[in-house]
Amino acid sequence: MKKILLILLLFATRIEAQEPDMAKRTVIVFLSSEVIAGENFSKDAMLNWVKEVQGAMANLMKTEKTNSVVKIIASWTKDRKCKYQLSVCPENNTLLEQVGTVLQPINSPVANFASFELMLTFKFNEGCNAPETFSPEISGAAEQMKKKLSTQTLLQRKETIRNWALQEVIPVLAHFTKNVDAQFPGVQATGKMLEQKNFLNQQAATVTEKDPLYWRGVMEMNKGNLIIPLSKVLMHVANDEFDLARRYLGMLFRFADKESLASHYLMDLNRNLDLFYQCHDSLIREGIRLHDDGKYAEAIKQYNTILAAYPNSAWARYELYFSSTYLEKGNKAKDQSAAVWSKHQSAVYAADPLYPMGGGASNGREAFLLFRHLQIKELFRESSKLKEDLFTYADIALDLSAYSFAAHLYWYLMIIFPEEKFKGQSLLVWYLYSLQKLGVTEPQHFFKEDYTAILNGLDKTREEAMKNDPLYKSFKE
Repeated sequence: MKKILLILLLFATRIEAQEPDMAKRTVIVFLSSEVIAGENFSKDAMLNWVKEVQGAMANLMKTEKTNSVVKIIASWTKDRKCKYQLSVCPENNTLLEQVGTVLQPINSPVANFASFELMLTFKFNEGCNAPETFSPEISGAAEQMKKKLSTQTLLQRKETIRNWALQEVIPVLAHFTKNVDAQFPGVQATGKMLEQKNFLNQQAATVTEKDPLYWRGVMEMNKGNLIIPLSKVLMHVANDEFDLARRYLGMLFRFADKESLASHYLMDLNRNLDLFYQCHDSLIREGIRLHDDGKYAEAIKQYNTILAAYPNSAWARYELYFSSTYLEKGNKAKDQSAAVWSKHQSAVYAADPLYPMGGGASNGREAFLLFRHLQIKELFRESSKLKEDLFTYADIALDLSAYSFAAHLYWYLMIIFPEEKFKGQSLLVWYLYSLQKLGVTEPQHFFKEDYTAILNGLDKTREEAMKNDPLYKSFKE
C-alpha cells in the first residue's frame, strides 16, 4: 500500500544522484494518509507528475535571483486531476505567477477513488528568513475543515461532520475492506455494508454488533489495524450518534497502529468532534448557568434547543432531567426526582450507555449500577494506572450492559496481553461472554476449546459479585 511513498523516495534518490543540490531543496509531505496513495493513483502517472513538477521548479531556480521558499498544495478529488494552491515566502507575486505558469501544462494523475493531498516545498537560493511568512495564506483540507466548523452553529457542525464521514471517509474504508482476499469474509462484509450504506437510518449497533460477520472482521485484522471498528464508529457518525462515536474513539485510539489508515482517520475525527463539542458544551454550560440562577424553565428551553439540533446528546438529556426535577419540586411539595428520572433515563443511556452520571437509586441493583456509572469519571487520571483502568473500564461496560463496547475492549486487551487473566478467566473468555450477551455465539466455534460451560456460569458469578457488593447490601430489597 505504500508503493507511491517508496516510489517518491526512490525518485528523490535518483534526483540526488543527478542533481544533489535539488534533492536538498525539495520537501514532499503527505497531508493525506500515504496508505491511500498506493491504490489511488497509477504508479507511472504519479511518478511522471512528481518528476515534471520538480523539473519545472529546478528550471525556475536557474533564473530566480531572490531568496524564497515556494509552497505548493496539490489537492485531488475522486475522478479529478489535481488543483494547486500556491504560496511564497517572502511575498513575491512575480515568482508566484511564474510557478503557476510552469505548473499549468503539467498533466497530473487522476484520483481513482478518494480525495488526496500533497504539499511540496522548494527552496530558492538561500530560502526565506525566519520568521517565515507565506503569501497568500494556503491550507489543506484539515485546516479548511477546522475554519469552517469554527464559524458554524451546532446543527451546521453536525451536518458538516456527518457529510465528511459519508462523502470523504466511508468510501475510502469501503474500498480497502471490500477488496480484500476472499479468505477474509468478515472484512468483505463490512466493506459491502459501507459501500451500500445500508446502515443509514438504522442504529449502527444493530447492523454491526449483532452480526457475527462484523466480529469475524474485527478478528481477521492484524494487531493495530482498527479499520473494522473505525467503520462502526463512522456509521455512528453518519447516523448522528456522535456521543457513541466519541466513546468508542477514546477507547480505540489506545490500540491503533499510529501509522495506519485507521489511525489517520481516528485523529481527523477526533479533531472534528472536538470542534463540535466545543460548541455543544458551551451551549450546555449556558443552560447550567440559567439553572443555577433558578431559571429552570429557561434552562429546560435551552436544553431542548440543543436537542433539536442534536438529539443524541447524553449530557443535554441529563441536564434536561436535572432541571425538570427542580421545576417539579417548585410545583409540588413531594420530591418527584425518581419519577422524573424514570422518564429520562432510557434516552440518556441510549445516547451514551457509559454516561458517567445517573438519577438516584431505589434498590441495591440500581445503586450498584449507578456507582458503576460514576466510577467512569475516576478512570484514566493517572498514566501509571492505564492498564488497570482499561480492565476496569471493560468490566464496568459489561456491568452496564454495554456489551459491544466491552467486547471490543476485551479483544484488543487480549491482543496486547494474551496471557493475562481477569477475575480468574482469560480475556478470550470475557470477550466471548460479551458477545454471547449480545446474542452472538458463532465466534465461539472459531476456537478449539469448548467454552460453553464456563460462559454459561458467568451470569451466576457476576450476579453473586454484585449482591456481595457493600453498596448493594446497604439497600434492603
